[in-house]
Amino acid sequence: MILHGRCFQDASAFRGVGRYARGLLYGFAELREKGFELAVALDPDSALRGGSLAEFGPDGRLFGAPAHPLPLDLRRFGWRRGRVLDAGLGSVGADLLHVPAQFYVYHRIRLATPCVINVHDLTPFHAPATGRWLRHRASRLRRLAQFCRRARRVIALSRHGAEQCRDLLGLDPERIAVIPPGVERHFDAEPRDDAAALRRHGLERPYFLYVGGDDAHKNLGVLLEAFRRFREAETGDHELVLAGRHRAAAAPPDPRVRRLGFVADADLPALYRGARACISLSRHEGFALPILEAMACGTPMVAARAAAMPETLGDAGLLADPEDPADAARCLLRLVREPRLCLELRERGLKRAAGFSWERAAAATLDAYRSALRG
Repeated sequence: MILHGRCFQDASAFRGVGRYARGLLYGFAELREKGFELAVALDPDSALRGGSLAEFGPDGRLFGAPAHPLPLDLRRFGWRRGRVLDAGLGSVGADLLHVPAQFYVYHRIRLATPCVINVHDLTPFHAPATGRWLRHRASRLRRLAQFCRRARRVIALSRHGAEQCRDLLGLDPERIAVIPPGVERHFDAEPRDDAAALRRHGLERPYFLYVGGDDAHKNLGVLLEAFRRFREAETGDHELVLAGRHRAAAAPPDPRVRRLGFVADADLPALYRGARACISLSRHEGFALPILEAMACGTPMVAARAAAMPETLGDAGLLADPEDPADAARCLLRLVREPRLCLELRERGLKRAAGFSWERAAAATLDAYRSALRG
């Protein structure tokens, strides 16, 4: 089995898809299933993305998996694209190609090699669009549906994601496997050198934490307004910390809103553990991995009552209307004013996060591979 590894060579290396692929490779390394090996394909014309965790080990493996140079960027091969990729997969003995996200699909070509594809979410087809994307949205959705129908299995990370695949792509529910991701082991509730990590980022006051990008569906405008209303009602010196790659802020600067940019993976657990709570008011998510990471670190969570977020959070956090900043502000106030609630949510979160492991996700993915190979 070959995992399409472009997600380690582009901007996805810093985002959810890269974390998903990395975790899955770790899970297969732990699984040690006899007769099955998940290797990773990397395009020889691209390097691993610098600054991410993607780097070869001393044994030449990537996250425990053997790596093979294969032509993944097929644009230069013209009408021969499908044949070139099939030949490359055949040369390394691949029985199956796993495409880890829907934006790596190959449109207008047919592969002889059986495929499994992850559809993380279909946010671009829900969110408002303008310009070129709006003009081509219908054709892109149609082409994605065609590829997914040709794939042997489609993997969704949540029941919500599976429903999107059924409703928007017209897929047979029997061909969709719902396999939640795991949480990496360094996301835990045991403090280490947390104080040093917080000092490196200049975090001295109590803070709420948001981890993620600033795409439109992430709904940062409502989040910032919720924090402003919280500050109007609470006299403490709390800050809102935004961790992730963000474009230049259009809103006027607020001295209590800290934009850290990309945070190294080694520091991220400390930021979770140091936060009074994590918050995300995203309107569209296929799973919301930061929720799982926050729970594993013992941090209370405020999440949007939308998409897959209630499914991910369960009863281990507070849900708020993503269109109502006053509702989210009330949730933040409860977490500051009700310490017993914080302790209760911490225990629920730790218990819930313990049910998600990459070894379990790898075992379920292996079942999907077996099912795909049976046709």
